[in-house]
Amino acid sequence: MKKLASGLAVAAWLGAGWAAPCVAAPITFDFTGSVTQATFDPNDPFAGAISFGTAFSGSYTFESTATDNIPFPSNGSYTSFGAPYLFTVTIGAFTFSTSDVLNVSTGDGPTDQYSVLACAGGPFCFGSSASLFLEDLDGAVFAGDALPFPAPPLSAFEVALFTFRGFVDGNQVEILGQLDSLACSAGCGPVGEPVAEPGTLILVGSTVLGALRLRRRRTQVIR
Repeated sequence: MKKLASGLAVAAWLGAGWAAPCVAAPITFDFTGSVTQATFDPNDPFAGAISFGTAFSGSYTFESTATDNIPFPSNGSYTSFGAPYLFTVTIGAFTFSTSDVLNVSTGDGPTDQYSVLACAGGPFCFGSSASLFLEDLDGAVFAGDALPFPAPPLSAFEVALFTFRGFVDGNQVEILGQLDSLACSAGCGPVGEPVAEPGTLILVGSTVLGALRLRRRRTQVIR
């Protein structure tokens, strides 16, 4: 049985097709944490303002009715494209935000894993990216690969990491952090009238590479 890798999962869309009109039920999770490492090449575009201990906070909105793109009962991969499916994070005075591609992956096995990958510039992650990665080494959090909501309890995970990779003002930036909180802020309570998604959506067959092996290219970072 295939398992998610211990790094960020590789999320795949296989083939291409039309998605039938469906009912949208977006859910938003908020998170906070602090920076554990920041590296820059060749220069620090933040002039020392982002370093060990710098606080960050953000949120991501995903589609709770998204289809699982992995045909294995122990692994789930759920992808959302475009507004209102947004990932945003503020680190000190720097903000990264994208609604291009958002993937949430789950793994239920000897270790349980939960990851979020947001890519600017399309599903191949040619632009900047941000990610969350949680791992329960006891494998006791999940009883399947379904999307968890409300948010999975952060205290149940021994590993709870944040990563940003991209270019800022012509400098290659990598910021790592430790998550301090993860909680639902919208959509997890009693469900009211669902909002119908307009028309149909083309899902282009492609592969999102895990953020640990992203190709690094210059991109305009949203500030």
